[in-house]
Amino acid sequence: MKVLVLDDKRKEQFEKRLSAIGVTDVTYAVTASECIAHLSETRFDLIFLDYDLTYMQVDQPSSENTGAAVARWLSDHKMNPNHNAYIVIHSVDPYGAQYMKEMLASAIMSPGAWLDDQFNDLIKRLDLNKS
Repeated sequence: MKVLVLDDKRKEQFEKRLSAIGVTDVTYAVTASECIAHLSETRFDLIFLDYDLTYMQVDQPSSENTGAAVARWLSDHKMNPNHNAYIVIHSVDPYGAQYMKEMLASAIMSPGAWLDDQFNDLIKRLDLNKS
């Protein structure tokens, strides 16, 4: 299973949770543009998206430096290699998460997905232990 994580703060938490279920093929992105570059080149089975990113570039509008830019790209590029991937919006920002969900109707909202209980619930919901 190939996993992509867009998050600028929680790499270690995701590594711990994913490796516990045997997932080691994980790509991390800390900016929206880096995430989009990965999405355009590689097919992933599971994608985690955060909304708030601290690695923002001051010369771009703020919405272009959030997970919303990635959600918009996925929505606009329906035939990208990741159109069948599970997408999890794990942002704890309720407004940002809802904004992303509006663009990605099939995405799963799981605020705090990097935490033990939420992660275990998510894995059960997605039935990923069989992968």
